[in-house]
Amino acid sequence: MPIPLTVLNDYVRCIEKQKAEHWRELEPLLNGKVHVGERKFGRPTWTDTTQRQVARLKATIAEYEGILASIKYQTYRYEPPPRRRGNS
Repeated sequence: MPIPLTVLNDYVRCIEKQKAEHWRELEPLLNGKVHVGERKFGRPTWTDTTQRQVARLKATIAEYEGILASIKYQTYRYEPPPRRRGNS
C-alpha cells in the first residue's frame, strides 16, 4: 500500500525544517563566532570539539538531502537524463 501524499508532504516539510535549523546552528560554528568544547571528568582543561560538531552537522544535512532526493524520486519518478556514450 503506497504512503499517502499528504503524509509524504508533511514529512518533507519536517525534514526541510530540521535541515534549516541545522544550517542555522552550523553558520556561527563555521564563522568562528561560536566554539564548542567539553571538559572530561578529572581533567581541568577544556577541549575544543568545534570541528567534530561541524562534521556531525554537515553529515546530518547531507543525509537529509539524500532523504529528500529519495522521496522526490519515489514520488515523482524523476529519472535522470540518459548518459551519452563517448566515441572511445
